[in-house]
Amino acid sequence: MKHIYVSIAAIFLLMSMVSCLNETDQTGFEPAIPAISFDGDTIRVSRQGGDQTVVINSNLPWRVRSSASWISFPVGNGLEGGEVVFNVQRNRGRQERYALLTAWITEESLDTLYIIQEPADVSESVTYHVKTDGDGLASGTSWEEATTLPTAIDAAADGDVILLAAGTYSPVALINGGETEEEKTFDIHSNFTMEGGYPADAVTGAVADPDNNETILSGIIGETQAYHVVVVSAQKSETHKVVLKNLTIRDGKGYDVNKVIYRNSGGVNFDAGEGAGMSIGASIVEMTNCIITANEGAYAGGCIIADGADVVFSQCVISDNTVTGNGGGVWNEGSVTMYDCTVANNKAGLACAGYYGVGGRSRIYNSSFTGNDNMKGGKLGGGAYLREGNSRGADAIFVNCTFAENKSASGGGLACYGTSAVGASVCLVSCTITDNEAAHGGGVWMNNATPTLKLHNCILSGNNTDLEYGGTVMATEAQVTKRISVVGSGLVGAEGEAISGWSFNAAAMLGTLDYWNGSLTRSCPLVAGADNPAVSNGMTAEELSALAATLDGVEAEYVLKDQNGTERIVNSIGSVVSGN
Repeated sequence: MKHIYVSIAAIFLLMSMVSCLNETDQTGFEPAIPAISFDGDTIRVSRQGGDQTVVINSNLPWRVRSSASWISFPVGNGLEGGEVVFNVQRNRGRQERYALLTAWITEESLDTLYIIQEPADVSESVTYHVKTDGDGLASGTSWEEATTLPTAIDAAADGDVILLAAGTYSPVALINGGETEEEKTFDIHSNFTMEGGYPADAVTGAVADPDNNETILSGIIGETQAYHVVVVSAQKSETHKVVLKNLTIRDGKGYDVNKVIYRNSGGVNFDAGEGAGMSIGASIVEMTNCIITANEGAYAGGCIIADGADVVFSQCVISDNTVTGNGGGVWNEGSVTMYDCTVANNKAGLACAGYYGVGGRSRIYNSSFTGNDNMKGGKLGGGAYLREGNSRGADAIFVNCTFAENKSASGGGLACYGTSAVGASVCLVSCTITDNEAAHGGGVWMNNATPTLKLHNCILSGNNTDLEYGGTVMATEAQVTKRISVVGSGLVGAEGEAISGWSFNAAAMLGTLDYWNGSLTRSCPLVAGADNPAVSNGMTAEELSALAATLDGVEAEYVLKDQNGTERIVNSIGSVVSGN
């Protein structure tokens, strides 16, 4: 009986313990309902930025993120609520900017905080003075208080000006996201002006004299070289633009393959293999009297221009740049305007040694494309190559330009290409294409049936192959429009019809490639003579003016003059009226 009573007691004790456990499960393990919030809904930040503090209320572990790259968190998560620190970069722009902070436990349990940062004050525009031996701690507000270039660039905001004394400057600051020596660059992050050409020992009152005071931005960094000498990452502004004057940009050496090292807030990739001299993002840029030279890379040796960029080159030289791939001198995916520029002696291992328009827009005046060479690459376009890109065809108009002494496997002077759906649209007005060399299409090569070429008042003659223009199949009349031009040895009229009684000999009727009449660019002028059909059978001023009115975005004042800026008093054909 004793054993029976003990067993019954044990059973009751076990039942009591189970009951207690059930009560614990029902009350002790019930999960908390997520709850998170900021203290407030908006924070206003001064233009100087800096560290800011905000309170997050949360009953569970959380994270926080920003919609803008100019806001960062030293610590972006936590286990419970409390104060959180975030950093806001200085606003160098002249416009207010906005961002959204999001704190969340789950995607269904979150809260947001609006950040508004005030703009830089227009009245705060500053001129910085820079010397190669400047003091990084100096104010830079005068030549006597000259600072260093990295200090000035870091401080400069939209509308500011940086004046550079003569000498050689190498980058010391890493591109955003960079880690290695080669990823150092001069990052033009805001819409300011940078002007070289001042004396090395400049004092108050000094003026720029770039012919005697070369100012060099060099990619040589000790025993290595920068992937990009200059990067332009400035965001577009309604009131300011990037201005670069009197600078030589050289010695960049791009990575041997594509390698994205930085993607800015505008969505532009800066690739270590592209744009060894310059890599221009979706910015508004004006370059005057600049030289881009001796840069080397995989693609776009001299300069790459991103889709969305708007770039103007005036009196610039892009020369002696080299790539193993495509685009020795310029690679344009955006919008480019050139005045009185030289694209010369660039080399490419594959396509296009000189100017490569990849779906971009080009309006080019009074410029020369000479001595560019991609003959060994077996590809297209010595002087220029226009093709489709970004689902649209290149839109290019050249006015008063000379293409000479270029070499390519196909299209010594220039080549046009397209897919089966879209091709380049190229128009030449009063241009001279001569003395170019190619296995196919010494002057122009039309690759497949989609690109179109229009010749108005042009000379396309004296190139090394009898076929002045052609393609993988013979260019059709629908592809090439010839109007009042010299093509080969013949003269054609307003409807492309052959005009009898005239014969053109490029060797005798064009002058040598040189600088004529104090010109800024090289050309092959007409040799005067009654037997030269290009001297007096060209388009009249009225016809040229009417033509200009039909061409999108073309400036009529250039159409009415020649490459040297000389009035077309006589009805001449080609880029230059005469060499006298």
